[in-house]
Amino acid sequence: MSAQYRPYRDEEDVPPEERAWVDDGPSGRIQIYEKTTHDIHHVVTQRHLLLGGCTIASVAAIIGLCIGYFAHTEHTVCARGRSVALFSVYDEDPLVKDKILDMVSASQFVRHVKLFGEDSLLDDHIVKITKSEWRKALDEIYTDEFTAPVTTQGSKPNSIEIIYPNGTLKERMDLSLTMKEFVFVGNSINKTINGHLVYASKLYFKDAKYLASKNCTQGAILLVRFGVSPLRQQVMQATSLGAAGILLYQDIFDYPNLDMNAFPRTSVPEGDNWSDNSLDDLDAKASYKNLVVQTVNGPMAKSLLQLLESSDLVAPSRMRGNSSSVYHIGPSSVSLKVTTLQKTAPEKLTNVFGVLRGRVEPDRYIIVGAGRDSWSPSNVGGLASLQELARVFGELKEQKWRPRRSIIFCSFAAEHLGSLGLNHFVKNRLNVLRNRAVAYIDVSNPVFGFKSVLGTGSPILTQRRHTRAREACQRIR
Repeated sequence: MSAQYRPYRDEEDVPPEERAWVDDGPSGRIQIYEKTTHDIHHVVTQRHLLLGGCTIASVAAIIGLCIGYFAHTEHTVCARGRSVALFSVYDEDPLVKDKILDMVSASQFVRHVKLFGEDSLLDDHIVKITKSEWRKALDEIYTDEFTAPVTTQGSKPNSIEIIYPNGTLKERMDLSLTMKEFVFVGNSINKTINGHLVYASKLYFKDAKYLASKNCTQGAILLVRFGVSPLRQQVMQATSLGAAGILLYQDIFDYPNLDMNAFPRTSVPEGDNWSDNSLDDLDAKASYKNLVVQTVNGPMAKSLLQLLESSDLVAPSRMRGNSSSVYHIGPSSVSLKVTTLQKTAPEKLTNVFGVLRGRVEPDRYIIVGAGRDSWSPSNVGGLASLQELARVFGELKEQKWRPRRSIIFCSFAAEHLGSLGLNHFVKNRLNVLRNRAVAYIDVSNPVFGFKSVLGTGSPILTQRRHTRAREACQRIR
């Protein structure tokens, strides 16, 4: 074994003339070495650590590049000098918006309306049709079945009876569309109530405050204009006024182009899901559960308004449908007897989902949804819009185009019965929506006309929404 030298002691404060070591420091400290034949363990220095770290980093970088190269398969369309993330932005087709607008077909839309607009079409049939159509266009189709309380009509129609002060019957109104189809409000209580009629306009907060000052609503049945104020707010205000029930109607001044013979179809929001602080009180919730809500059509509402003409209390101008018309507040001299016979029972409901996978971020979702309900034909337009969008994006997929993120098409059940399908979807996928959903676009209410478009949504989408609406209107013209 060859002789080696190892340090065995340090000496400090050595005069400069006695220092002859290359590695001595400016402090005057030197190491004294001795000769030995034993193995000397390698001493790790900062130089060795630096070289080792650089070597490990270089090897890791080479391995990462190899993994990235072989994992990314579309090398033929890659642009030199761009990362994959940036390339996905540069690669965006600037003409895809024009393609979508060109591919949307009015004849196809009419076909979808006819397909979903049959009066005898049950919800199970709508689900089958939706799945069949989406299989032609999208990557994946799946359903989510759940059970929820659903309100259906009773064995007899609901009714409104007008009774004279002496107790004799003046008139009876049976609330039915046909001999077999009755009119009711989802989630409303099954009950018979009696009370005088009071006109309550839109039941805004100011309206409720005014009626409370007149002390005429306790135990009364309120005639309320439907659709111009959230039903949740109207029910809350009626509960605070001590009313026994609400009759909802569509005023001709709010809906000048609507068929006044039509009954509004709606559902009372479930009180247990409300976040309003005003309903945190248990007594308020109990009163809400006892509130009867029923809809009437235009001619019925006109007859009811005539019952109030004998009242001296005239509604302020802001509570009228038209400043030139006189609306009397009441209460009426005759009383009303409202009987509701609908029933609520658990039923199986189905949400339908179709997926078009994204090319770059498949785990980020753009959700396009619409509610459906075989109970009401008013959402046929939303179903048709959703189906037409799925068809158009399916054709783009056939042309080898894919969106950056995944698009989820959703058909939610029981729209007019409290949006049961949408509520179930949000409650059961809340964490996924928080972490992965980028945007939700609702197409339940398509609009018709050529003058203006009014859209609502998140403030972050305001400018883009206006831009797209303007582009669509320009193409129509």
